[in-house]
Amino acid sequence: MKASYLWILLMLLAGALNCRQATAFQIFKKAEYLRPMPDSVRLKPGGKGMPSGVFRNHIGLNEGKKWSKATISECARIGIKILRKDLEWDQVERQKAVYDWAEIDEYLSECKLAGIKVILILGKVNKLYDSTATIPIPGNFLWEAYSNYVKASLRRYKKSDVMWELCTEPDIPHMYADMTPVQFIRNALGVMELIRSIDPEATIAGPGSGFPLTWENESWNRKVWENLLRQNKTNLFIKNLNVWTGHFYINKAPDNVYTEGVESYDLQRMLLNHFNAHHIPYATGERGFTANPKESQAYAFSGNEYLRISYYLRQCLWGMYKEPHGFVINYVTTDIYNSGKDILYNPAGEAIKLMLDNVGDFHLEARISFHDEGIVLLKFIKGDKEKFVAWDRFNRSLHLNLPIKSKRTEITNYQGKVTRINKDADYLESIEIGSMPIFIHPNSD
Repeated sequence: MKASYLWILLMLLAGALNCRQATAFQIFKKAEYLRPMPDSVRLKPGGKGMPSGVFRNHIGLNEGKKWSKATISECARIGIKILRKDLEWDQVERQKAVYDWAEIDEYLSECKLAGIKVILILGKVNKLYDSTATIPIPGNFLWEAYSNYVKASLRRYKKSDVMWELCTEPDIPHMYADMTPVQFIRNALGVMELIRSIDPEATIAGPGSGFPLTWENESWNRKVWENLLRQNKTNLFIKNLNVWTGHFYINKAPDNVYTEGVESYDLQRMLLNHFNAHHIPYATGERGFTANPKESQAYAFSGNEYLRISYYLRQCLWGMYKEPHGFVINYVTTDIYNSGKDILYNPAGEAIKLMLDNVGDFHLEARISFHDEGIVLLKFIKGDKEKFVAWDRFNRSLHLNLPIKSKRTEITNYQGKVTRINKDADYLESIEIGSMPIFIHPNSD
């Protein structure tokens, strides 16, 4: 009888030990490694200017219309490696057939000194040619003057380390000369031909669409692809486009501000795959807060600093997890509208610097998946070194056991505060995870 009780006691003890171990990893599932770049990408025309390598090389800012040597210097201090800049037709050509390159020359020179890659956005409006309501497309009255501007730009900056974006927000009615999907296709294919004739290795991005992506038939993005298919020009378009770009601005209520573009990333990838553009990476050319937030939302967009910082960090990290061969451009270096979108000279910029100081020189390798989809744990590697970033997408405050083996661990928050754990264990026990990303450095020296 005593032996039976002893046996039961031993079994209960073993069960308790197993239960403790299960608790440590009860929500851990597996590591999802980032998809490698397909060979078809390497064989495509162009692409020499696409960002590659470590995490920081994929993170940028939108310069907008206002820049200075000081802003470029500040971007370099933060660790930004990409700036997106307008190459406006009406600013370059203020007299017919006379091009003024002084500003762009200076801008590219300053960026080169700072080690920053530039995306130049081709303009499509010039009042010299009465073009504010007409799209330059092959065969119409604007095309000769417009194509001369494009070709002159390519010849001027062919040897510069730039990417060429076909346009910006062609689907937005408030922009000059907004384009229908058919007009965009005609313009884009014409511009692609001009670019490839002068620089076959150029990197071509586009369309920089402004409306949020939907799968429904009224989606401007979807109509572009459907019309390409209808015109039997899908392969021509895919062959010459190196990266598909779009803009994501958050204009939801504060409790939904952490969408991170999750749905938009998934829909965009589904759209590209549906039209056999699996190999084309998706990138965000702008992202931030709406320029005119509703009064009830204003505190989230410009007044709630914590939400804003969390949003920017998570957008960068989530964007590179979803599209590892793309890039993430946040808006904006300095915001002339004072709407809370600016990055420089405020805590948002310092938080981005801290993120890049921590994992910028590492490669994002995998997401450690959990049975709880809200938990994000990203793994970065550099040689035999590992770092991790963790947060909760649903903005909960959790205490989790993380599957990170370490003897000495440093955990850094967005303000640079460091917590040290000196414990040799197979996992980190009861780590607090919340809405703001934390940076985990196992086996720190």
